[in-house]
Amino acid sequence: MCKNDIHEIIRVDHAGELGAKWIYEGQLRWMKNTATREEIQHMYHQEKVHLDYFESLMQARHVRPTILMPVWKWMARTAGAISAMLGPETAMACTEAVEDVIDVHYLDQINNLEAEHPEEADLIETLKKFREDECNHRDTAAEYDQNPILIRQIFKRAIKIGVHTAITLSKRI
Repeated sequence: MCKNDIHEIIRVDHAGELGAKWIYEGQLRWMKNTATREEIQHMYHQEKVHLDYFESLMQARHVRPTILMPVWKWMARTAGAISAMLGPETAMACTEAVEDVIDVHYLDQINNLEAEHPEEADLIETLKKFREDECNHRDTAAEYDQNPILIRQIFKRAIKIGVHTAITLSKRI
């Protein structure tokens, strides 16, 4: 793992935190259920802390953002809005799907950094903390899926595919 790999991690994680922010903004715009809005608002605030960290890291390390940001913004806000319009269970299914992918993504980054760049201790510890937050978001969201239906399972699968695609493309582009 070289300097470019560290830039790749920062770039993709910055894009991911922006994506999470935009999903939650889309959901908050359209969510009618008050209790669910409060849960989403809490997650949104945590994502903003994550985003602030990666934005400062990008500046400090001179990392360019992904040029795909306008595409990710449209897709994330659309996913957030549609999921909220379909109700609290679908909004939380979106969160569960995203965070399930991010759990594995952060764990892979942590393992790679510990093996290849142990000198990046601050980044490693921050990723561990952020991963814990994301897992808590996923677990909270999963509590809403007490009655899984096929269309929601298909929706979650589509969201996961979108997140995997965004990660892959944001690493380089």
